[in-house]
This record gives sequence, C-alpha cells and structure tokens, in this order.
Amino acid sequence: MNTPSPQELARQLRKPEGPQGHEVAKWMEMGNAFLTELSYKHAQFQPDENILEIGIGNGNFLPSIKAQIGSGKLVGLDYSEFMVEAAKQNNADHLSQGFQIVHGALPHMPLENNSFDKVISINTLYFWDEPSTYLEDIKRVLTPTGKLILGFRTKESVEGLPFSQYGFTLYSLEEAKAFLTQEELTIEHCECQLDPKTENKLTAAVIVASV
Repeated sequence: MNTPSPQELARQLRKPEGPQGHEVAKWMEMGNAFLTELSYKHAQFQPDENILEIGIGNGNFLPSIKAQIGSGKLVGLDYSEFMVEAAKQNNADHLSQGFQIVHGALPHMPLENNSFDKVISINTLYFWDEPSTYLEDIKRVLTPTGKLILGFRTKESVEGLPFSQYGFTLYSLEEAKAFLTQEELTIEHCECQLDPKTENKLTAAVIVASV
C-alpha cells in the first residue's frame, strides 16, 4: 500500500472510499485477522442464530459466520458505500442464502427492533462519536437475551501510532468494560492477547456483554 499521511490513513480507517480505500481495506483485512478470529471465537455463534456485524469492511470474514449459524440470518452493515459494494461483490454467491449486506450507520441503523441474537463489531469503538447513543441503537436491535461482542485494540498499544491522533477515541480494556457497565450491560467475559500478526505488537481485546 502506498503510504498515506497519518490524517488520511485515519480518515480511511474510519470510512474507506476510493482507490486508497480499496488498499486500506485489504490492509485492514490482513491486519485484523487475529482480532477477528479472537472475536468470532468468543462470540460462540450457534446454529439458527440471527447475527449482525457492524463495520464489515470488504466482507471477506462473513462466510465463516454463516457457516456456523446455518439457516440463521446474517446481516453485515457498513456506513461506507464503497465497502458495501465491495462486500457484495466478494459475497455474491452467498447473498441469496439468508445473508444480507446493508448500507447504514449507528445510531440510525435501518434494522428492526429485537431482531438479532448477537451483534458483533470489530475496530469500530474508536469511531463512536456519541457512545451512549450508538450503544442504545445496538441494544434496540438485540433480543432481550442478546449479546454484544466488541473487538478492539487497546489504548496502550495504539496511542503511540501517528494516525490514532486523528479522530480516534481510544479505550483500555478496563475503560471499555466500565463504559458498557455504565450503560447497563453485563460483562460476561473478556480477553486480551498480544497479536502475533501485527508488526507493532498490538493488543487484541474482546468483550462479551449481555443486555
């Protein structure tokens, strides 16, 4: 990938678009592989569950969810129209099998109330401009027994990277847990691991919380 300025990289990480966005999306797919695998492991997807993933990028990880939920409904949502089109192309063979890719964004997702057993979102927490309002929209679409799975990089491992100074709100594991608890979610479990697939030895963190 041609090296963008820290400001441009931050902008593209928030909302990939254009030729640079395509390169950033591929870079994110490789860089996020370990964090995604860890998050999916903690999600413990079950057959027939209805799942929403927020912030799907190019959508290349979605088939692994669909393989676990079988006839359950899977919706991938992204607020970058560029990424939505890329995800649709990458998953063209799956879109007729209870598998939807939708353009939309927090805090006004175009989705029905109480419609998902689990919501998973990876590397989006930093961009929640109104965290409480965004979380209310997630709680709205979860069933009364639903769970939220958040995957993110910890503040301690990212704050030294130049792009993180532009539009990122970083959280330590304890800060993220405190935020979710304050918003009346129950922390079920969490994990931090050093990501062996990143050059900068970033920490992958996952929190599972129930409504």
